[in-house]
Amino acid sequence: MVEVTHKLTLSVNEQNYGAGNFKVRQNDENTQLLDVQIIENGLPKSFEGLTPFFCVFPKGMTGHGVSEDIVLKFNAKNGTLQYIMGVNSMMYTGRTEAYFSFRTELKNGEWVEQFSTRSFFYHVEKSIYNVPIKDSNNFWTFTELYTKFKQYVSDSEKYGEEQKKNWEDFVEQNREIIESVDPGGKVLARQGVFDNFRKWDYSLIEKMANEFTERSVNASWFGILADGKTDDSQALQNLFDNLTDGENLIFPKNKLISIQNPVYIKKSNLVIDFNGSTLCYDSNNDLGDSNGKYRTTGALNINGNGKTDISTKVTSILQNQGAIDKKYYINGEKFNGLVNPYTKISRLSVENANGFSEGDLVAVNIRNYDSSWDIQFNDNPSTIKVIAKIAYIENNYIYVDFSTDLVFKDVLAFGEITKLDCISNVTIKNLNFIDRNETVIPEIKNITDKDRNSWVSGIHSEFIEGLKVTNYTAKKIRNPSLMLSHVYNFNVSDVSVEYARIVAAGNGYAIQNISCKNGYIFNVYGNKLRHLIDFTSSGDVIVKKCYMPNDWHRSFDCHGVGEFNITFEDNIGRIILGNGVREFPCIIDNVKIVRQTGSVDCEWARSVSISDSTIYADAMSMFRCPNLVYENTKLIMRRTNLRFLGSTRGGIYTGSRINMINCEIQLNNEDNDDVPNEWDKLFYVIAYDFVKLDKIQTKNYHDVRMKIRIDKSTSMSITNSIMSNCGIFIGEAVVLDALGTVDALDLKNRILRITNCEFLDSKKDLIGEKSFISGSGYRDEGTINLIIHGNTFTAYRDNISWCRLLGNVTNFDISATENTITNQVLSSSFEANTKTKIFVSGNRDLTDAKKTDFDDYNQDVEVTIAANSNSASVIFPKEIYPKSRDYDIIIEQRYNDGKWFYGSSYISSKASSGFILNIENTSTTTKKIIVKVRPYNRF
Repeated sequence: MVEVTHKLTLSVNEQNYGAGNFKVRQNDENTQLLDVQIIENGLPKSFEGLTPFFCVFPKGMTGHGVSEDIVLKFNAKNGTLQYIMGVNSMMYTGRTEAYFSFRTELKNGEWVEQFSTRSFFYHVEKSIYNVPIKDSNNFWTFTELYTKFKQYVSDSEKYGEEQKKNWEDFVEQNREIIESVDPGGKVLARQGVFDNFRKWDYSLIEKMANEFTERSVNASWFGILADGKTDDSQALQNLFDNLTDGENLIFPKNKLISIQNPVYIKKSNLVIDFNGSTLCYDSNNDLGDSNGKYRTTGALNINGNGKTDISTKVTSILQNQGAIDKKYYINGEKFNGLVNPYTKISRLSVENANGFSEGDLVAVNIRNYDSSWDIQFNDNPSTIKVIAKIAYIENNYIYVDFSTDLVFKDVLAFGEITKLDCISNVTIKNLNFIDRNETVIPEIKNITDKDRNSWVSGIHSEFIEGLKVTNYTAKKIRNPSLMLSHVYNFNVSDVSVEYARIVAAGNGYAIQNISCKNGYIFNVYGNKLRHLIDFTSSGDVIVKKCYMPNDWHRSFDCHGVGEFNITFEDNIGRIILGNGVREFPCIIDNVKIVRQTGSVDCEWARSVSISDSTIYADAMSMFRCPNLVYENTKLIMRRTNLRFLGSTRGGIYTGSRINMINCEIQLNNEDNDDVPNEWDKLFYVIAYDFVKLDKIQTKNYHDVRMKIRIDKSTSMSITNSIMSNCGIFIGEAVVLDALGTVDALDLKNRILRITNCEFLDSKKDLIGEKSFISGSGYRDEGTINLIIHGNTFTAYRDNISWCRLLGNVTNFDISATENTITNQVLSSSFEANTKTKIFVSGNRDLTDAKKTDFDDYNQDVEVTIAANSNSASVIFPKEIYPKSRDYDIIIEQRYNDGKWFYGSSYISSKASSGFILNIENTSTTTKKIIVKVRPYNRF
């Protein structure tokens, strides 16, 4: 922003002794404007067709050449230009020589000077935040000088004659600083005329206020040596203690700042630029029991005051209440409308709302279980432990700005809401951190909390509203490099963390989020860590473009302690949703995964949506989720036995759904040498009320024919899919593992619809399942309705059936309509004691050499024969198009009035879509003939 304009008249043929000689200050770039008139022989000099450049001569033996900047604003015809002085024009302190050059550009991009002004001179003053503060042979710390300056500001209203001498002494002693602040010397010229001194006068106060508060404060003024050896802990803490709210702080560039004790920031509205310097933690001091157990200390701590004494018990929670505003409140009961930032809220019923106010930040802690909850998941635990903001208060209802679909019992085991005392708006940028504590770490199984007492995070932040961390690197960490606890609104970007000293539970993370809300995490890279980004009891967070190549223990971890509304976009790495260990309830709500490459392991989540991703799944994986969507995604199985488990956790999830749309499911034979042949299930779908697979394409690179097994589900639909070397198996209850048996759903009256799919068996040497569609073991469980319509079954071997039922199957009704079977597919087969109802209509070639229920297949085609015509074109309906031109048919004819037509007929030509029917006995009127087509050879 331009603050000062310097008007110059520069000649191209005469010395410019009278021009320039003005003063500017280093680091005042973009504030000084040169408003220039170019003359020749005393008249304006036009430079039409040329481009002006500002050129600075090198000073002394610097090794630099001429520094040049193009001038962007000019009036060539009138010979005027305006140039805003930048960094290059202020690089040399003292007397500086410069000129303007006017050039034309050649076709090869080279600039050729046509003429230039004669040189002019200006003076560059040192900036006080680039040099140590020395005056009158005394060294001042910036803290002391700044304190004294602020005292003059506060006393300005009562400034009197008795203090005039003190003021004059202060000015004289700090003349160098004041000259840097006021290069033109106007303030010094006014020294001694401040008899009626006011801080709003045109005075030194304005200039110094601009320097001290609006500009960055340099950390080196506080005695920080930053030599990488001296302990700067106390100097650094003094600096942070003496900051006032709203200040900007800049550190020396690319220095090593060694500390042996943690340091703390407890002020608001700060921008702290470490300027590429490295904070080195060089201590193994015992920091206390709480650090070892809860990892609450960082080398750099940014902390609010925490929880207050204002707290009350929560007696119930009502979620998903939409938005709220008092002016939309109707009759004390209903509300609607939208008010930012509250788009979804929850209503907490509390014992006492006294002491809470709208806009307060609070810690909400509601648990749906006690300490005795069972690993068998019989008690349906849910939890919310998150920072939130109060949107509205009415009587003993407190409305807070979060909402999830996690399920809570009417009577809660524990619940409280506590007011927080937070700091706000802190930015940390351009910081490097390294833990240089060389204390040997015991073997993981032998580590105790006491061992952990000396370990720190890089940055630990707690009780903050508005935190930004950008361009942060960390190495050799023990605890997480960045810990966020009870942080509301945060933005973390451009983070790189490498080489954790330990990768045990709770250690070796890049970023850990605990009880945080409203966050954005962008461009985080990790190498040789335990987790890249870890969530506990946090919500409404977006994670984007994050990556960890050697992902041995999952890049992204949601522990399962009530995390909600977590979105992963454009990341690479493994995701775990719920740890599945006794210390966590393991329940998460509403996870969205978009354009992800990696695996997703789901111990338990309420709702998961995966789209436009490439997902890998290993053997024996469990994906426990009652509401699951896969869309536009490739699912690659390195082994088999992946199980999608719908609702077993106490039966609380009714209406469970799995929806796969436009996905490719691939079985890769990588590392499958030790996989037994009985692992022939591409994946299980177990215990869902609704299953929909649409536009699915399977690719099986294994030598075993795979199947998708669907158990204990009530309404299923498989449509518009290509099932290559893969079939559908409908089974009964299956015992899973130590988590128990699926037994929550009513099995009666289930329906499976398979429509418009293509089943293909393309390998002659495949082993395993002998049918495309199969089922077994149903006895007195209610009717199973299998509807098979408009599908194509193709095989290149002769021992696979299109449908096969095994073993005492009862009440399994099959409806097969408008299907096509080609090549070597066998018809259906049923073992002894199978009792089933079969309805068949409009199918093509559902026959084989054996006597089956489908031998009576035939197709009626209506043919119109014009009057006096002896031929007609017969076009097959689309569903019975043969697959080759080589076919034979048997023709049985009758009129549409039911009478048989006995005229002799034959086929004169044929094509893949029909044939020409020739008739010897013609009719004088138009006739419609029903032609019965019975294929008797396969095609």
